[in-house]
Amino acid sequence: MQLKTQISGKYSIEDGGVFSLKKKLIEAGITVFHPICDKIIGFDHGVPISFVKHKGLSLFDVELDYYNCIKSSPFHIVYNCFKTTMGYIGGSVSLEITYAIVFNRPIIICFNEIALNKAVQKKIAEIIIRNKKNFIHISLQDLSKEKILSRVGEVSYDITPDEEAFVLDSVNDILLTYKHFI
Repeated sequence: MQLKTQISGKYSIEDGGVFSLKKKLIEAGITVFHPICDKIIGFDHGVPISFVKHKGLSLFDVELDYYNCIKSSPFHIVYNCFKTTMGYIGGSVSLEITYAIVFNRPIIICFNEIALNKAVQKKIAEIIIRNKKNFIHISLQDLSKEKILSRVGEVSYDITPDEEAFVLDSVNDILLTYKHFI
């Protein structure tokens, strides 16, 4: 069975954990659509990017594809660590997690802790805290295709229709912001 996914996490030149996870997943036979490259290669309006802009891609195109991947992939994986903060979840990652919740995608976290950054919106934080019991913790040393297949299955999250609408509106707002960068 071909597994495919995308990775949420802090894309930073200060911490390459997301990119190390991508390499580990690829070595395990899992296709990783995002991040596109294997490191931060530049910035677009202050946002770190891991794709080549001159190949016709814009930040909007990449983010739209990223959210479509979350919606269609069999699971979503989160590298929830930044520097020494195990469990780190920032504003963008929190929105990506709740987007996966809206579409009932199993969420794998690499660290069992949840440490929400101050940039996380209150409503988004409430959804994550209420649903963290449904997240699948697979440590980096145990991460394999077999382990993922054995742990990923049907999931049911606790999210109201109003919260779903809030998440979808928040994603649309981010995408509109990136569209203005073009």
